[in-house]
Amino acid sequence: MLLNEHLARKSPQDCLSQLKEKKIIPVKRPDGELCLMDYDKDTWYLADRQNLWDCFNGKLPMINFNVRTVRKLKPLIDAMGLESSLLSKSDERTAETVGVKIFDDDKTSELRHRVQYFSR
Repeated sequence: MLLNEHLARKSPQDCLSQLKEKKIIPVKRPDGELCLMDYDKDTWYLADRQNLWDCFNGKLPMINFNVRTVRKLKPLIDAMGLESSLLSKSDERTAETVGVKIFDDDKTSELRHRVQYFSR
């Protein structure tokens, strides 16, 4: 929060250039250990949605802030170029069919009749 206030007073590059290669980000590792990491070299994530926090907590190295705090840090995230560390930007949903595909003749013909009805 303090860095957010400094961004308003000085240009972001003045503030942030002094922070490069310094271990300043409190990160909770998947094993539960807390550590400090570089903001520009290490890989860690920001949970910007509660459902993403619930899904990935304990599975990925994540900043040790709750979702509400991460949302308040938006100006700092933008200034530091950390948009790619946001879980909402990194998370990709995929769907795949599991099991044997079964062709349902009755359902197919029912859907075809509905299509004909709606096309009229």
